[in-house]
Amino acid sequence: MESKPVFGIDLGTTYSCIAYVDEHGRSIVAPNSENTLTTPSVVYFESGNNIVVGQIAKAPPRSIRI
Repeated sequence: MESKPVFGIDLGTTYSCIAYVDEHGRSIVAPNSENTLTTPSVVYFESGNNIVVGQIAKAPPRSIRI
């Protein structure tokens, strides 16, 4: 019988990450696109067409027009 991959996701209030179980039964935390093991749990709605997440969304505050 073929085994299926197992993944775990931690959606934390400060940081989030994803891990998987390798062929030896060890849990491995997968690096994100910035090659770090955790991603800040931050979302910035820059515009209706552009949503920014992670470290770049955590950048210094931007001007907000009201």
